[in-house]
Amino acid sequence: LRQVRLTVVPGEYELQIVMPLSGQDPVQASRDVIIPDYSQQESCVLSDITLASRISPSEDREDPFFKNGLYIRPNASQLFGEGAANLFYYAEAYNTACAASGTDEYTMLIYVSEANRPAPLTGLEKRSKRRVRPTDVLVGRFNLAPLVSGTYFLRMVILDNANESKVEQARKFFVFNPSADSALAQPVAATETFETSGYATMPEDEVEQGLEHIQIIATEQELRRIRNVEDLNERRRLLMDFWLVRDPTPRTGVNEFRDEFYSLLMYANERYSVQRIDGWETDRGRVLIKYGRPSAIEQHQYDRGFKPYEIWNYNNISGEGQAMFVFADLDGFGDYELVHSTVAGERKLPDWIRRISESY
Repeated sequence: LRQVRLTVVPGEYELQIVMPLSGQDPVQASRDVIIPDYSQQESCVLSDITLASRISPSEDREDPFFKNGLYIRPNASQLFGEGAANLFYYAEAYNTACAASGTDEYTMLIYVSEANRPAPLTGLEKRSKRRVRPTDVLVGRFNLAPLVSGTYFLRMVILDNANESKVEQARKFFVFNPSADSALAQPVAATETFETSGYATMPEDEVEQGLEHIQIIATEQELRRIRNVEDLNERRRLLMDFWLVRDPTPRTGVNEFRDEFYSLLMYANERYSVQRIDGWETDRGRVLIKYGRPSAIEQHQYDRGFKPYEIWNYNNISGEGQAMFVFADLDGFGDYELVHSTVAGERKLPDWIRRISESY
């Protein structure tokens, strides 16, 4: 994960990110960005909210993740839960005098809500009186361990003395928490229908993200259905059916296969995210999710004459037996690409040792 800072004057911009790939077309992404002129604002303003996996005091001004005396490591995937229960947040409030009504204090409300209900969740709400200043740094954390899997929002509201909202800001995030899901799970009837399931009302963006995830392990027939089905309800059914046929205990409210899948996905995001690429989208993340945790990993970070590389060994992959994967940081960006594997259908390069040499 890397961060780049650009100093620009207020205005409207298009941000483009281009990442070159060895022997392939570059990966590109773009988005429109509006930089407000906070100095000209008379009303209260809230910046965008940064969701982070860690925030701690820091004096290292050279660190790209340093800001206002803090080390802020963004959670690019916006996915929290098992193994990553703490949601850290950072934002800035400007011109807060507009909410003070002649006093030297204003009220800040920060809370977590469900995606379809803007009300604060119990135990996940912070209300505080804060001193008026031109720029106020808002930083803190919430423990999301009690939350079940789903889509949520972190919301910030500046309130005036009459408890009326002056300005609001929100940031969506996702929780995958099988431990909390299991605690609430109830036996389900074998005849449960789509209409009575949670998939029937699943938000479209959550459906699309779920369908992106499962393509790692989907069959060719399932991939064709994902590409060809356009109706939202049918895509919801597709996602439900995908997990249902893989559920080892369909009469319970817990799908152990799905839980393990997302446990590996979250681990991949934590360990292998690079630049703006989530860990599950990298070669190491895909292999981890598809084949499980390797039996052993050989790390070669500083071998003279070679680019950094890793060898993953598996004692037994179904239908393959013992297997090996070789990943290398070919471009120096920290994204280890798969250069060779002994598994059928994966990339093969018998002379892989030459490919990872510095002289290639």
